[in-house]
Amino acid sequence: MSWFSQWNRERHLRKYARCLYPKLKHLYGGGKFFTEAQIRRAASEARLDQTFLPYGLAMFLPQGEFERIHPDLSEQDYLDKRALVASVFGYDAAIHGSPARWDLGDSSDLAGGGDGGGAGDGDGG
Repeated sequence: MSWFSQWNRERHLRKYARCLYPKLKHLYGGGKFFTEAQIRRAASEARLDQTFLPYGLAMFLPQGEFERIHPDLSEQDYLDKRALVASVFGYDAAIHGSPARWDLGDSSDLAGGGDGGGAGDGDGG
């Protein structure tokens, strides 16, 4: 994978990690897991790039539900997607569990965003 592809994927994963849970929480209340329909709606309303939706699904679906939706993907794919999103923030998914428990900083500037631009991608301020 080229450096640009890696950078682009990481940028979108940061948006998913910072925007998806606040949108889910706003729409459906807090929780560790959500339904596929809830995740799809939240990602759409947050204007997140749908190319990376499988990562959002892996973040907030139980493993069995993820595998039902994506029978072509293995248990390892599920774990790898969760681990990759966690690693973007310096977490270990096996230890820190659901993204709902991660401290992602103040996401208020990103919760309704996802416009694809560079605004809000920085470390704050």
